[in-house]
Amino acid sequence: MAGRGDDGSRRDVHALDHQQFLEEVHSFEFWFHSVEGYLSGLVWGHRPETPDPPLPEAARESLITVLCNYCVGESAALEGASGLVAIAPNRLAKIFLATQVADEGRHLEVFHHRLRDLGVADVDAEVERLRPLVELGGYIPCPDHRLAPDSKWDNVRYYCDRMRQVFG
Repeated sequence: MAGRGDDGSRRDVHALDHQQFLEEVHSFEFWFHSVEGYLSGLVWGHRPETPDPPLPEAARESLITVLCNYCVGESAALEGASGLVAIAPNRLAKIFLATQVADEGRHLEVFHHRLRDLGVADVDAEVERLRPLVELGGYIPCPDHRLAPDSKWDNVRYYCDRMRQVFG
């Protein structure tokens, strides 16, 4: 894991003493540098030059349901992280949680755009139709932070299909 020195050069944050490590990694600067590599060239989490294969209607509806599930999970993560900022015990914890708020907001935004790409006109209404399932206390499997950021779309779809088969 690399951070940036005062001169902009990369450095190994694990070589820092504990307090310096916390100061380095609990910062927006560190977060921006961490995500810039895998977000480069993406528009709403998607490479514009990568074509989407046409989906049969049943597969499209399944994908919409899965993405709506992710929206519910990301909304909960966004609300949870944002609520924790106010009660975090110190400045570094507040900054770290604020980066999480930004990250969860980014995820939610990407999923909303993908749903619109799939023809969902009112994303919020589509997501809300799943809320009763969440309120029943069921577990909604979500790949958040379980898939590499550079995962191929076919692998993401396989993961989603497999999770639906196992938990569906």
